Amino acid sequence: MELHEQEIAAADLQVGMYVCRLDCDWNDTPFPLQGVLIRTREDIEQIAQHARRVWVDLEKSTGPATFHLQSLSPKTRAKSRSGAGDDPEFGAEATSFDQEIQVSARLMDQLSERTENFLGKLRRGEEISQVEVDEVVEPVVRSLVRNPDAYFWLESLRSRHHYTYTHAVNCCALAAAFGRHLGFDDAEINALATGALLLDIGMGAVPPDMINQEGPLDEVGRAFVERHVSEGVERLRQSGLDDPIILDMVRNHHEHADGSGYPDHKTNDAIPLPGKIAGLVDAYDAMISERPYRAALSRADALQQLVRQRNGKHDADLVEQFVRCLGVYPVGTLVELNTGEVGVVMSQNPSQRLRPRVMMLTNASKQLRAHFIPVNLVDTEVQPALAQVHIARSLPPGSYGLDPAALEL
Repeated sequence: MELHEQEIAAADLQVGMYVCRLDCDWNDTPFPLQGVLIRTREDIEQIAQHARRVWVDLEKSTGPATFHLQSLSPKTRAKSRSGAGDDPEFGAEATSFDQEIQVSARLMDQLSERTENFLGKLRRGEEISQVEVDEVVEPVVRSLVRNPDAYFWLESLRSRHHYTYTHAVNCCALAAAFGRHLGFDDAEINALATGALLLDIGMGAVPPDMINQEGPLDEVGRAFVERHVSEGVERLRQSGLDDPIILDMVRNHHEHADGSGYPDHKTNDAIPLPGKIAGLVDAYDAMISERPYRAALSRADALQQLVRQRNGKHDADLVEQFVRCLGVYPVGTLVELNTGEVGVVMSQNPSQRLRPRVMMLTNASKQLRAHFIPVNLVDTEVQPALAQVHIARSLPPGSYGLDPAALEL
């Protein structure tokens, strides 16, 4: 008889998994019936508050979550259905943060030249092949599905001087991570990542002085900038990149739920879901990027800005899910602890979002440490003193003269 249940740690749960048994009584949990499909990160946090080990039904689990189950290390696996060890389409086996760091570092070294050449061809109106698109997008998607924290940690340590390139790649990664969080299948995540990479492809038709102009644009300037949407859609069609998700993202990434966007002033449900996702990732990455006309926001402050814009520019439910996806203190956020020490967030703890893993940069006097120390704020059993330590606040980029990208972390 085949076994369709797999035992894992509650902390390893992912959206899409169906929990059929716990190591505690169901009556002690917020779930009234035995058995629950994990739909949100909040579900995971609630279960992890009551149970340490859970059993997941492989047959009832859906989407990318099954790939995570199929590839857990032998120490955490139970017998599962035949074929469960087969590699998924994108090689999306879950990896640890430290393992994925090595892969993501090589990936980023390869991405730079490849992406600049690819985007340059599109802006010049040259034809591109699907193979060229996949060479850029698929490695990013694979890494994000395996371990998004590792990718975003390395991204936070890279220079963001070339905004056009970094914005495109960062939007690609954010869309892939968000699609994974929402439970999209592999083909849909790939399309979301591709669409996000190409959001501003029509900017090639906008004079550079208008793109980088300090202060508000006049009516003529705004018209030029707004043209990049229709120009982008046309260039994609000419290149044969006519996937509906990709076109929806490029066409709608500047539409706002309250009708204040462009080019068609669509509202609420008139904006397709891929377009809403595009608008979120585009706005978030723009806010955390240094621009000629304004300073970058911290990642945590950018999320708070999106929260303030919910039910205005952005869909409230989608904003809530985006915050859950990235965490209250997203990877790369400079933070100050209640001890006075300053660090940068390295990775998330899904069961305790307010207590991530942090690389400690300074002592309590704000003096740079001789050796940087990674501290996981949930490790209170190993280090009991950590129970009294928490993040007091997020910090703007450059606070106390700290630039993680220059510290060779």
